[in-house]
Amino acid sequence: MLTERLTPRRAVFLRYAREKFGGFNVWTRDGDIYIKSEDGIKNMTNEFYKVEHAIRKYYQEDGPDPM
Repeated sequence: MLTERLTPRRAVFLRYAREKFGGFNVWTRDGDIYIKSEDGIKNMTNEFYKVEHAIRKYYQEDGPDPM
């Protein structure tokens, strides 16, 4: 398995996406995060900024702010 070097913020989103959609349904390419869902394959990198608040809240329930 190859691992890209992501910014800390994108790494948190990748971890969140893998927990939510499953490890085999989420991957990165050239720093972008892709998700395979019922609607097909989507580039979710730009969506991250729309849901960043929800991601922070999700992880704050289990510990410190990841970002």
